[in-house]
Amino acid sequence: MNSRRYHAQSVCCNDCGPELYTLMGGASESDVQGMGTDSERPEGAYGAAALIATRAVIRNGGIAAIKGIGGFHLCCDAGSEAAVQRLRRLKARPMKPFAVMMRDLEVVGRECILEPEMEPLLTGPQKPIILIPRRRDSADSAEPDSNINGELKTNIQIRHNSRIAASVAPDNPNLGVMLPYTPVHMLLFDYPDDEPISDVLVMTSGNPSGAPICMNDEEALKYLSPMCDIILSNSRDIRIRADDTVMAFYRSKPYMIRRSRGYSPLPIVAKSESSHAVLGIGGELKNTFCLGDKGLYYPSPYIGDMADMRSVRALDAATTRMERLLEIKPDIVVGDMHPGYNTSEMARVIAEREGVPVMEIQHHHAHMVSCMAENEYEGTALGVTFDGTGYGPDGTIWGGEFLLGDESGYERVGSIAPFIHAGGDIASREGWRIAYSMISTALGSEAANRIGETLGLGDEKGRQSIDFMLGNSINTVKSTSAGRLFDAVSAVLGIKSASTFEGEASMALQFAAERAEAQGISLAPYEGRLMNIDEEQFELCTDTLLMELATRSLADQDTDQLAYFFHKALADMIVIACCYQRTRCDVNVVALSGGVFQNLLLLRLVDDGLEREGFKVLKHGVVPTNDGGIALGQAAAGIAALRDEEQNEE
Repeated sequence: MNSRRYHAQSVCCNDCGPELYTLMGGASESDVQGMGTDSERPEGAYGAAALIATRAVIRNGGIAAIKGIGGFHLCCDAGSEAAVQRLRRLKARPMKPFAVMMRDLEVVGRECILEPEMEPLLTGPQKPIILIPRRRDSADSAEPDSNINGELKTNIQIRHNSRIAASVAPDNPNLGVMLPYTPVHMLLFDYPDDEPISDVLVMTSGNPSGAPICMNDEEALKYLSPMCDIILSNSRDIRIRADDTVMAFYRSKPYMIRRSRGYSPLPIVAKSESSHAVLGIGGELKNTFCLGDKGLYYPSPYIGDMADMRSVRALDAATTRMERLLEIKPDIVVGDMHPGYNTSEMARVIAEREGVPVMEIQHHHAHMVSCMAENEYEGTALGVTFDGTGYGPDGTIWGGEFLLGDESGYERVGSIAPFIHAGGDIASREGWRIAYSMISTALGSEAANRIGETLGLGDEKGRQSIDFMLGNSINTVKSTSAGRLFDAVSAVLGIKSASTFEGEASMALQFAAERAEAQGISLAPYEGRLMNIDEEQFELCTDTLLMELATRSLADQDTDQLAYFFHKALADMIVIACCYQRTRCDVNVVALSGGVFQNLLLLRLVDDGLEREGFKVLKHGVVPTNDGGIALGQAAAGIAALRDEEQNEE
């Protein structure tokens, strides 16, 4: 500590070492737009002074934007309710959980129930965000909720010695936890001769809602300065954006939610090598792309949702740079078959620019192939692909699918029961609309309106508008979306009637079911019909299951118990459907994929049920089961198409 080089920022070399500096009110956007690189910076505090100033802002309840390895974080004291609430208002993020950076493992142990298998990843070079159960005094049942704004009424009590503000992860039994992974992070927590600071800090992606993470000073000043009180940057340029990796743990092993910093572009090894190269452009949501060459698949860092054109431009720039870095020139570009997706258009643009063909693959087939590729399986499998939405070749919304096939093709052999999705995009956010549509279709508008009023499914005007759309086939589409089914059940049970972020209502339903399981199951299993079969396809009886739940909810049965009842019944339906399909085609391998399988309770119930029936079950691990993993499936399908074409020519 007595050395003059101690805490030198960031290394001791004056020529190549990056330097810390602050961007505050003295730097305008025009100052930064004229810079060639981040090193040509406006005036501000430097080195230790910059770090001390940032610590002071955080200590006093302010918000700092801090440049890391793959982009900027927005940071505040995770123990300050006022600071966290202010960050939520500024970031327009009312409920979605924030990640927390904790000083060390001792703090993690104070706040969370840490599995031994998590420790090597938390402390190792990757340092992902891991979803870890919180320590609690109690977790009581959710009360019925009739608030269409998505507010969940709970009586969850955090441990008395927790230093995490309740608004960091509202109504969530888990915390997203990571440890410091750069010297700047470590010095934020502990700097000599400066005042102490909180040992828990919110570290959330530095970006406006829907946009990619900011990676340079120009973007930080333009987009983050309205959200923070100080910007701590450095003179090291970031070439490719990389958000933090996020993972859960399933059966004591990593279960990837977002694959990015620390993991991308580490390759996934194919079972067999190919002489062809491919680019899978990825999904419209949670976009990542994937380059494949010589038996290796390189998933990119997380890009973001493609509804924002800034994300589309980031995707274009990142594909170009990674192709150059990895020295891969694709022979084919693979995208989704949805005609209106920005990623579909980007696939066509890149293919034309590089003079190669473009191939389209169905969304859920890509999910299935992604799971197969991660598990190095190349035979025929039954893919159970449950998620929120995917474009079906028949023009309907798919999302609760059973696909029989391999990387070269598939046959749709079953699905959940179709329902009418009335109301467009707003119905995707407000699950009560899907619930009411399903009840009205089954019982008629008069009975449905009475039930809807009792269950708190919207207001009378909203219910009437849905009945009008149903009666006149206006703004309606046939759907088998499992994600929307979960939202509808959450609304029927009074848990969450609407979502402020993707998956919010479904997550609340899962947490309620997990509370019931922890307290002991008191309801007998579902005794209704599980599936309907015709000559071509089967359908799970999820429509009658929802009506059963509505009846039981009207009878004031326990909400948490009903949430578990739904999970168990759906899992039993999936297992019996796989058993039935095995009798038809003698396929004993099942691949589980899609964002719904981020629900670890449903995953476990299905996984256990299939294993009891003797199936080989393929699951995701290091590749996300959500749309962040479909680029791998696209790439693997593209390689298979080129291989099949070669064989046909021979």
